[in-house]
Amino acid sequence: MRNPFADPSNSEARPTQGMAVDVGFTLDWASAEARHRECLFLPWLEPERDRWPGDLGAALRGWGAGAAHEASRETAAALVPQEEPDRVLELPASAFNRDLRRHRRVEPHAGRFYPRAFLAGHAGIEAGDRELFRIGALEGDHLVADLNHPLAGHDLRLQARVMARHEVGRDDERTVDVARLLTASGPGMQARWRGRPTDFWVDGALGREDPESDAVFYAAPRRVHHLDATARAEIAALYSACIPVGARVLDLMSSWESHLDRVESPEAVIGLGMNAEELADNPRLTSSLVHDLNLRPELPYATASFDAVVCTASVEYLTQPEAVFRAVREVLRPDGVFMVTFSDRCFPTKAIAVWGRLYDFERMGLVLDLFLRSGFKDLATWSLRGLPRPADDPYAGRLDHADPVFAVWGALPVSREVCIIGVDCATQPRKTGLARASWSGDQIRLEEARRAHPSEPVADVLCAWMSTPNPVLLCLDAPLGWPAALGQALSGHRAGEGIAEAADAMFHRHTDRVIRARLGKRPLEVGANFIARMALAAVQLLQELRARSGLAFALPQSAGPINESAAIEVYPAALRRLRGWDDRAAVHSGLVATFADPMPNLADVTDDVQDAVLCVLAGADFLRGRAVGPSTDELVLAEREGWIWSADPDPLLSSESGAPRRAS
Repeated sequence: MRNPFADPSNSEARPTQGMAVDVGFTLDWASAEARHRECLFLPWLEPERDRWPGDLGAALRGWGAGAAHEASRETAAALVPQEEPDRVLELPASAFNRDLRRHRRVEPHAGRFYPRAFLAGHAGIEAGDRELFRIGALEGDHLVADLNHPLAGHDLRLQARVMARHEVGRDDERTVDVARLLTASGPGMQARWRGRPTDFWVDGALGREDPESDAVFYAAPRRVHHLDATARAEIAALYSACIPVGARVLDLMSSWESHLDRVESPEAVIGLGMNAEELADNPRLTSSLVHDLNLRPELPYATASFDAVVCTASVEYLTQPEAVFRAVREVLRPDGVFMVTFSDRCFPTKAIAVWGRLYDFERMGLVLDLFLRSGFKDLATWSLRGLPRPADDPYAGRLDHADPVFAVWGALPVSREVCIIGVDCATQPRKTGLARASWSGDQIRLEEARRAHPSEPVADVLCAWMSTPNPVLLCLDAPLGWPAALGQALSGHRAGEGIAEAADAMFHRHTDRVIRARLGKRPLEVGANFIARMALAAVQLLQELRARSGLAFALPQSAGPINESAAIEVYPAALRRLRGWDDRAAVHSGLVATFADPMPNLADVTDDVQDAVLCVLAGADFLRGRAVGPSTDELVLAEREGWIWSADPDPLLSSESGAPRRAS
C-alpha cells in the first residue's frame, strides 16, 4: 500500500542536530473486512518536549531527513487503551437521549458513532462528554454501547519517518500528545462492529437537500478544482501506484480533469460525466460520454471491458450507489481494481443525506460497505491528513492543512471453477432431487442429476459431491427462514387470545412478496402449511453438512463469484417464469441448449430432479452477479427471514447464449 512519506525531499538519513522535526507517520492495521493504512503528517514535533508513545521520540532524536523508525509492537499497542469487555454496556434503548440536540431529533443506529453525551447519566458519563462511542447493536428496547476505542483489539503497526529537521523549536508552550493525534480523529471507525453491517441506509439516507435534476445542476461547465493541489497530487500518485501499466481505465463522474496523469501508458482513459464541455476539455481522456448515473446506474459498456475504474470526489452524489457499484463490477475484468477517493469537501445540497451525518472515517466505512455488498475482494482503505496547504492556494493562511484524502478500493474476484449443487428439498429422500454441475464463468457443465435413494441419506451424497478443492455453492429449493412477524406474534401468545398481525404478514416472508411483485408468482406459505416441515428439514440438512464437511456455508449478502463455499435459497418456479419455459418439454429443450456437452440424459427425469437442475441454473445466475439481492433497507430482515436469489425479469438480460445486457 502506498506510503506518501517514503521519499522525503532530503533522503540523506544521517544524524543531525536540531530541536524540532517534521514527521510522517503510517499506521497499518487490518479488520475482518479490509487492510487499512492511516497516514498523518505532524510538523514541528520536539522529541524532548512532546508526549510520544513508547520510545518513539527517543528513537527519532538526532536523525536527519529520510530516517525511518519501525516502532516496537509494544509501542504501537500503547497508542490506544486495551480493549475491555466491561466497557461494552448493555442499556435500555431509552438511555440514548434522542432530544439532546436542540433543533433536531437524533435517532441511534447500529454501528454508528455518537458523542458520549447522548448517554449522559449512564455508566458515569457526564453531560457534555464529547468522546465518541459506538452503538454495537440496537434491537427493540435493547442497546449495546461500546466505549472502547475503535482501534482497540487490533494489531497495530506504526512507522515514523523524519521528513525535515528544524534548528529551533516551536514558539509556544504547548505539549503535543502524538499518540492522541494519531488515533483520536477517527482511525478504526471505518471497520464494522464485530463484522456486523452498519445501519447506514436508513432514515432517508439517499435523499438530498436539492432534489433538482442533476442535468440542470451540471448544465453549465464549472472548470473549478474541488480539491487543493496537494490533495490532487496525492490522489494521482495513489492511482498510479494501484493501476497497472497499459490499463484500460474508466473515469466515473469525470470532468475537465481526471487525476490520472501519473498512470503509466494506459491503453485508454474513458470519461463518463455530466457536462460535455468539461469532458471535451479533459486532455487525459481518449473518449467520453455524458451519462447520468442517478437516472441510469447501468454502465453502457461491455462486460469485462476495463482493467480499472476510478471515482474521484463524487461518490457522495450517487443516489443509487449500490446499483452503480454492481454495474462497475460488471464492466471490470477479473482482478480489475475499482478505486474511490474523496475528501471532506462537497456540494452539500447535492450530497446524499447520510454523508452529512457521518464523521470522515465513518464515510470510509460507508464506501467500504458498498464494496462489501457488491462482492469485491482484497479491500483496502487509505487516509492521508495533515500535509501543509499549498502556498499559492486561495485558502493558504486561513487553513493550515491540505485537504485530507480518503480512499477505498477493491478488486473483482477472479472467476474460479465452482461446484454448484442443486437440491430440490423434501422431507423424504425419495422425493428429493439432486443435481451437480461445474461452473467456470464461461460455461456450465451438468455432471449428475438424480433422485436420492431411500437407503442413502441425502447428506451422504452431498458430502461425497463436496469432496473437491473448488468452492461449493449449495442451492436449496426450500425456505431457510420463517416470517419475522410469525415469531413476534406467537412468542407471547396464549391460547384463545386474538392476534392483531395480518395473516399475510405472518405466513409470508418479505422475500416471498418481493418475488411476487417482480415475477407475478408467490412461493408457498412457509408459516402456514407443510412447507414449514420442508424448511425445517432444509436448515437441519444445512447444519449437518456444515458439521460433517467443515465448510461454513455462509449465506451471502450479494451475488457474484465466490472464493469460499456458500449456501443460497432459490426458487425453480421463478426461473421457469424468467426463461419462458411453460411446460416440461420447454424446460427440457431449454436445459439441453444451456449446458455444455456432454451432459446426462434429462428426457425422463422426474419433476423433483428437473427442479434440482433448475436450482443449479439459478446458482449460475448468482455467480454471474445476475441474481437480485436485498436492498440496503431489506438486508437486516433478509438475514433473519432468508432471501430468494433470482435474476431480474429484464427481457434483455444476458442469456446463456451470451446475448448482450442492456446498454443505457
